[in-house]
Amino acid sequence: NLSGTAFSVQQLFFDLDNAGLWSTPTIPNVPPSSALYDLLEDTFIAKYFTQMQSSGQPLLGIGIVVQTPPTASLDLTNLNFEVSLYVDQNGEPYSNPTTEQQQMSTLNYLCATNNNDLPPPVPFTWNWVDLADQSNFDGVISINRNAFAAYLTAPILAFANQYCIQPQPVVDTAFDKYSGYEYPVFSCTFQNNQVPTVTPQLTGSNVISVNYTSQPDDVKKVYPLGEGQLSVSCTYSMAMEFVGSQVIITQEQKFYVSITDTPASKDGNMIDTTITDTYSLFIDDTGKLGSSINSKTSNSPTFPQISPVVDQFTGIGDIANDINNSILNFQGGQLKDFPLAPFQNFVFPGGSTFVFKSVQFSDNQDLVTPITYQDPSAPVAVIPKLKMETPDKEIGIHSIYGDK
Repeated sequence: NLSGTAFSVQQLFFDLDNAGLWSTPTIPNVPPSSALYDLLEDTFIAKYFTQMQSSGQPLLGIGIVVQTPPTASLDLTNLNFEVSLYVDQNGEPYSNPTTEQQQMSTLNYLCATNNNDLPPPVPFTWNWVDLADQSNFDGVISINRNAFAAYLTAPILAFANQYCIQPQPVVDTAFDKYSGYEYPVFSCTFQNNQVPTVTPQLTGSNVISVNYTSQPDDVKKVYPLGEGQLSVSCTYSMAMEFVGSQVIITQEQKFYVSITDTPASKDGNMIDTTITDTYSLFIDDTGKLGSSINSKTSNSPTFPQISPVVDQFTGIGDIANDINNSILNFQGGQLKDFPLAPFQNFVFPGGSTFVFKSVQFSDNQDLVTPITYQDPSAPVAVIPKLKMETPDKEIGIHSIYGDK
């Protein structure tokens, strides 16, 4: 079951009730050839599982409810189980755990998306739930940084493409009807939706980098009194960071312009805009992610101001204004905040099973939220436990730990 009910208690009971013995269970600290081992194997283990399968008796009672889970944003394509023991500060299981520490063992659902292979299970060297938190929540959902970044990649590209622009400068000539002399006419057209380079970052707070640089395009026109030359280029970058409970997206767009109109020549970044959007994340009880935004914008153009006197004799100020207006009027030429929708539309797996507490990024930028099992909201139809004959023998099983 890889659907939205994969993590439900009902599904777990079903899995346990239909499980077969992969191999004969081993009993630590009981020698395989001893009388106690034979007694446990013949009288308890074999008969217990045989009786369980023949009677259809579940390990525990089960309540069945009709569930209408929200659709998770990440579709599971593989799932495995692993049990983790409670570990000490060195990441090692306690050699003589207390009853409390034994009860802190966790059942881990190891999940994969996009048909990725699951790595072999290995012991976790940390505790998903600490003793101090056991009364606050039942477990944790952790989404790998790369999986969450991959989910955001498609909307990031759809948004960023509009700012990946290829300028096409043009220099023509016209005749002044009064003087009869030829003079240059400068203009520029633009084509957006170019393809940027997207680079996943595997370590550090920065998880995705998007970069684009336009192809060089420089045009020159020679006329009797001199020459006109225009060069325009565009660069765009985006960096996405996961820090604490925040996603920080920084965008920067630059338009470099070089204008030559004999005898004057000016160049610099006509547009240099940086927008930093800080999204503070939260989560509702259905597992839907929400966010609020704080945005800061800065402008740092380096193209020089043209004085009226210089403009009067060269006209380069009017040319610069025309090019600047062309950039600003072009659709997509003005940088905007990254939209909230990709965050607000994200739904955690298990939204039909768990109540979600809070959300934050780990030190390794994995998205983490504590969870508790939610109570069924619909009427519950309880499957009655089947009656099972109780054998005459009573077997007492003592602790396998040496300090008991």
